[in-house]
Amino acid sequence: MKDKKRANAFDLIVVDRADPKMCEGYYRLKDNVLFLNEGGKNKVIQLASSVTGERKTQVAANLAVLLGMNDKKVIVVDLNFVRPGLHRLFGFSNTMGLSEYMNGKATLDEAINKTSYKNVDVLLQGENVANSSLVLISEKFRATVEELGRRYDVVLLDMSPVLQSSDYLHVSPLADATIFLVAYGKTKRSHVQEAIGELRRSGANIVGSVFTLYDAKKGRSVGYVGNSYYDGYDDIKL
Repeated sequence: MKDKKRANAFDLIVVDRADPKMCEGYYRLKDNVLFLNEGGKNKVIQLASSVTGERKTQVAANLAVLLGMNDKKVIVVDLNFVRPGLHRLFGFSNTMGLSEYMNGKATLDEAINKTSYKNVDVLLQGENVANSSLVLISEKFRATVEELGRRYDVVLLDMSPVLQSSDYLHVSPLADATIFLVAYGKTKRSHVQEAIGELRRSGANIVGSVFTLYDAKKGRSVGYVGNSYYDGYDDIKL
């Protein structure tokens, strides 16, 4: 259901193009995801971070819009049970989504919301989920991810922060690839190292990293640079 409150320009930067430098970072991320997705590979992509506030949901939304512009059929699934926010970015109320589908109150088609952006759908969280682990470990959820992989070219899973929820343990094995986000110069190195370790132990295929909140004036003097933690494409700054 559409909400009267619409996403603002800061949230969907690639639509407003208010910051060309930041848009360029999103274009690079989109191109790397297209490369990973070539030939139908790496359809299901988990977006992970260490802690709250690293702009993971914003990245998921902007990436989805750009992929849709490139003729990829995309769905973003809100699995951030700690702090769901996908509905606000796309201007929906959070009253219909995964929770209703898993509880048998709606079909999958009814639970999926079509956005106003080309080729982009969202599966919101819906009403509050009392126990996310029970949802994520179920055979129905596994089958749902597989079904979405058949319907869409790219499935983006917006996860709860690794150090604030154990949900990644159940989702990592279902994802073809994981992109790890770090708030540049803000997230503690120890938190990054711990989160990366937890993801790898859960079976996550970490293919690259994205620096968010990047301050070009600080450059490489702060934060985490190079490919110290990751294999795959170069670090992308947003």
